[in-house]
Amino acid sequence: VSDGNIDLLQRLLNDEEKPLEVNKSRWSGFTLLHRAASQGQTDVCQVLLDAGANLNERSIWGWHSALHLAVGNGWEDCGKFLVSAGANIHAKNKEGMDCCEYAEKKGYREMSREFRPAMQRLEGIRKLKEKKARAAENAARAAEAQAAITALEESKINLNE
Repeated sequence: VSDGNIDLLQRLLNDEEKPLEVNKSRWSGFTLLHRAASQGQTDVCQVLLDAGANLNERSIWGWHSALHLAVGNGWEDCGKFLVSAGANIHAKNKEGMDCCEYAEKKGYREMSREFRPAMQRLEGIRKLKEKKARAAENAARAAEAQAAITALEESKINLNE
C-alpha cells in the first residue's frame, strides 16, 4: 500500500483462499486506507474504497481519519480525492482539530489555507451530485408507479368490457 503497488494489492484483495481484509486495522487503528492516505497514494485509496474500505474510519491513536493523514502529510490531491469520495470534512481528531488545522500543526500552513475553501467546494459539488442522483431515482420510481397505475386502470377497463 505504501509503495503504491496496485497490481499486488488487487491480487491480495481478490485472493480466493484468503482475501485481504480491507478494513482490518493494526493496534493503532490504522487501516490500509489510513496508510495509503498518509503516503499520498490516491490510486491505492481508490482501489481500497472500491473494495469496501470505510472512508471515515478513525484511528485509535489520535482519532485521525484518512483525510487527516493525507492533508496532514501535505498530500493535497489525495485529500481532494477523499473529499470527493465523501470523507467527512468536519471530523475532529483527538486534539479537536479538523484536517486543515492538523495540517497547519504539521507545518503545511499555506496548503491548509488553500485547501479549506477547495475542500468545501468539493463537498458542495459532491452533495449536489448526490441530490441530483436521488432526484433522478425518485423520478424513475414515480414513473414506474405511474406506469403500474395506468396498467391497472387499463386492466380494469378490459375486465369490465
